[in-house]
Amino acid sequence: MKVFENTTTASDRVLINWDAGGPVGESGNGNATRVSDGVYYYLAEVEFADFANTKRTYKGWVEVKR
Repeated sequence: MKVFENTTTASDRVLINWDAGGPVGESGNGNATRVSDGVYYYLAEVEFADFANTKRTYKGWVEVKR
């Protein structure tokens, strides 16, 4: 299940700030939903603003521990 998505363009400031919020599109009672402690997989598809429009994919894991 996707829990975070961020899309930016060359004119945007590129930041990937996931605050361990819950699934995309999930709404609660005004309180921020948080994912459970655990290990989460990430995939970032990046297109660089160079002459060749280089594209790279970054993958890995992040652990949420509170």
